[in-house]
Amino acid sequence: SNTNATDISLTNCSVCLYKGFLVRQHPICQIDFPVNSRLLKELEEIRDMNHPNLLRIVGASLEGDKRALVT
Repeated sequence: SNTNATDISLTNCSVCLYKGFLVRQHPICQIDFPVNSRLLKELEEIRDMNHPNLLRIVGASLEGDKRALVT
């Protein structure tokens, strides 16, 4: 049987295809936090970091009640 990357789930993390790369969506447990300009700026700074010892963050899904980081 064929397995699509969007059908795979690993311990609470969804594996998806994004711009030709496999990425994971890591759920954020704390739902009630404000999405403001400070948070968005911090996420941009983290996204722009590049180091072999750090997990690269591609983006975040912050709308609704199912918030997640995309790595």
